[in-house]
Amino acid sequence: MENNNVLFLLIGQGMEKERLKKLASSKNLTNVRFIDPVPKSEIFKYILASDVGASVLKKVDTFKTVYSNKTFDYMSCKKPILMAIDGVSRKLVEEADAGLYVEPENPNDFKDKLIFYLDNPQELKRHGENGYIFAKNNFDRTILAEKYRNELLNIKTN
Repeated sequence: MENNNVLFLLIGQGMEKERLKKLASSKNLTNVRFIDPVPKSEIFKYILASDVGASVLKKVDTFKTVYSNKTFDYMSCKKPILMAIDGVSRKLVEEADAGLYVEPENPNDFKDKLIFYLDNPQELKRHGENGYIFAKNNFDRTILAEKYRNELLNIKTN
């Protein structure tokens, strides 16, 4: 998808990186950039500079039980998620109302969801905020530790 308003930034060293670089070059895409892996401590700068994050894995049953770490990074930065992983990751994003499910390996669905966000910028903000609140309420270590402590105390007193 060539759009002057959209820049795709692919960070890391995935197995498909070289093939994708050649493909982008052969199609003369000017809105796709590849950068080498960055330390976890630096990745948040890129997420904060973005409008939306994408979690993408191949369409295989094994990945239906995988939580994408990126998803939690996006939530913590108040960024909506294009979730192209079915299963538990999809359910998490849908329960949190923190983004849109994209059918894995379906570029037309990805394009449609991206266009939805371009046409509805208020949804970017709403989904980002929803994800942050959901993560804060359900995955904050202090809150989780307190819940765990209370469970242990209940076991001890029963």
